[in-house]
Amino acid sequence: MEMTIIKGSTKRGQNLIDGARFNKGEKLREVYSSWSKAKEEAYEHCKARQAFFKGYNFRITGSNCNFFSVAFEGEMEYVNPVTGEVTVEEVLVVETYCNEYVVLLNM
Repeated sequence: MEMTIIKGSTKRGQNLIDGARFNKGEKLREVYSSWSKAKEEAYEHCKARQAFFKGYNFRITGSNCNFFSVAFEGEMEYVNPVTGEVTVEEVLVVETYCNEYVVLLNM
């Protein structure tokens, strides 16, 4: 899965922030009556990514019979490409079936 870093101040960043406001539930059982092993593995991958980003407020933001998307807030070390300075940035992470978007909330 490819990670795409997006500034929160851009139109794409704002669209991801708006979409992440939806909350269908935190657990698969809150969204599906039954699910496949592949969905369970994808869910566990998302939870592992949450731990990597020291995330909180994990939620399933969208679902259909094939896929689901999640979002959570967290933090990430970011190297400013201009100054080379390393900072810890507040981020919104949106995981879809084929992409991971990391929205830098203060940029």
